[in-house]
Amino acid sequence: MAIVFIPALVSLLEAKEKDFRRELTREDVESIRDNATAIELPAEIAWDMIKSLGYPDIDVQNAWDEWLLYKKTINF
Repeated sequence: MAIVFIPALVSLLEAKEKDFRRELTREDVESIRDNATAIELPAEIAWDMIKSLGYPDIDVQNAWDEWLLYKKTINF
């Protein structure tokens, strides 16, 4: 089983950072993650959904570290 955020967690974080007009803190990221809509799906279905996005989402367990890495790689 895998957790899939609807919409993708990375999209939520991008939108919140724009709304806040500042960089998100670790607490922000974890709060957004904890309050986001997510569903648990069989891994095969989750993988198909992620492939249809065209990009990988942020891993729920490592949200803060992956958010920082994402921002570095896209120069957000």
